[in-house]
Amino acid sequence: LDGAGIRARYLNRSESLSIALITGTFPGLLMWMDFAHLQHAVSYFLFWLSWFIIFKDFELDALKSSPRLLARRISASVFFFLSFNVNSLLVLYYGVYLLLLVPKGAGPFFSLKWRGHLLKRLVRSLDLAILPLIYWIVRAVFFSPKGVHQAIAYNQIIWSWPSFWSSFKLSFIPLWHSHAIQAIRGIKQHPLWWATLSLAVLVPTWLQIRRQSKKRAYFSRNRWAIFFALGLCFVFLAIFPYAIVGKVPQAYGWDSRHAYLQPLAVGIILTAFLMLLEAFHRRVWLTKLTTSLVVAAFSLQAAQYHLMWIARWAKDRAMIATIKSRPADFRYDNYLIKDAYLIGDEVYRIYEWSGIFKVALGRENKIGYLNVHDREQLTVGLQHHPEVRKHY
Repeated sequence: LDGAGIRARYLNRSESLSIALITGTFPGLLMWMDFAHLQHAVSYFLFWLSWFIIFKDFELDALKSSPRLLARRISASVFFFLSFNVNSLLVLYYGVYLLLLVPKGAGPFFSLKWRGHLLKRLVRSLDLAILPLIYWIVRAVFFSPKGVHQAIAYNQIIWSWPSFWSSFKLSFIPLWHSHAIQAIRGIKQHPLWWATLSLAVLVPTWLQIRRQSKKRAYFSRNRWAIFFALGLCFVFLAIFPYAIVGKVPQAYGWDSRHAYLQPLAVGIILTAFLMLLEAFHRRVWLTKLTTSLVVAAFSLQAAQYHLMWIARWAKDRAMIATIKSRPADFRYDNYLIKDAYLIGDEVYRIYEWSGIFKVALGRENKIGYLNVHDREQLTVGLQHHPEVRKHY
């Protein structure tokens, strides 16, 4: 966004900074990072690293290439292939690709000069346009699921408009509303922390703005509408790959991973509203103060989530230490567990208890049952199979 927006004079550096700050501190992103597997975080990093390389190369408008330029393009393509391990990035890819086509300082939309620059950039990026298609063909031919994995329906497309629309609605407004309510609640509970964070964000932001805000954008009053529409496009790209398979993200917990593409859309849309505020009030300090307060509220909420995760880690270690100190009490294979120390709404799953038992005792043949559904299933099973009761 920084490269495309500033190059085409649709965005100034302070607004670019605003998008980056809001995106980077949005609690949904940091919540996902807490729960994500390493491969997801690495894929996310490689995806944006590849685009960084591509955008830097496209700043050189010469059509003739050099060995160094070719090496960087190949490196970026390899990074893209690795990042597509998280398949939802294939959808987001084309949203960022369209930003790459934005001409450099070409004036108003659809002018003759604008179209000429657009065609030139399109020709230079044809390989990037077909890259995800090449990846999908290679995957389908050489790495298609075999055996039992073919029956797994986790990522099967649901060809139902009502189901898709229901998942889409639940992935958008309720999720953002939940984060906003939690941010406001955090401000009320910790006003001193919020004020301190606001000041800490405001000072460097203000200094950066004073250095960079002299470069004004090409459009003045209606730019907010352009970026609001762009933000809605990124909302769709972030939700579509999950809604089409019936997945709905949550604000907290494991299912927050289904929302990890949304923070960029949040940053663009909130910055569009800040542009609108500045267009009507002409008070730069008001928009920058608002940005600082929003970033501080998001940072505080994200810090609270992270502290809950650290508490979960401490609880895990305490249980492992307890099990290690009492091996005689853990000689059975299956356990019904009552957890009176829940952290937030997070409930341990069967495989998590198995992991805890394995770390503590070195064996993976033990299972813990916690929630009501598991208990009901286990009770029915024991009634029909009394010979296995000795294992519980």
